[in-house]
Amino acid sequence: MPIWFYIENAGEVVANDVRLEGQLDDAGHFFQLRGETQMRQKPRREAFSYFPGGFTASTLSVEQVPGGWIMHGSIGKLQPKQQLVTRSCLFAGARHSGSAELDMKVFSDSPSSPVEEEMYIHVLTGNRTLSLEDLRDLANADGDG
Repeated sequence: MPIWFYIENAGEVVANDVRLEGQLDDAGHFFQLRGETQMRQKPRREAFSYFPGGFTASTLSVEQVPGGWIMHGSIGKLQPKQQLVTRSCLFAGARHSGSAELDMKVFSDSPSSPVEEEMYIHVLTGNRTLSLEDLRDLANADGDG
């Protein structure tokens, strides 16, 4: 499941060196998070083709730490009232249905203290029994067979 981030400079001054940091507690090893550059093979996903505020060249990376995940992102400069969506995204997967809280912090040179937000990731999973023939049909339908 791809996750993009929307960010807005609601202030009156330019925000330089804008950075994101997120922490997801996952003591039960429920989630898997990856940045685009950390994927061996990117899953097929719908990409935004238009967003009124535009996109930002961003880098998002994830590292697994004891008890969860830490996400880092670099946005750069945001003009006053500017709204952007990160061009790169995170990919989230889960072992079973459930929810998790992603505690986000947005840092910049102004204000000097981070803006903190709570985000929630809700995942609904399902299981399906497939035969070898079903797998072949799926491969052929995707043009891989």
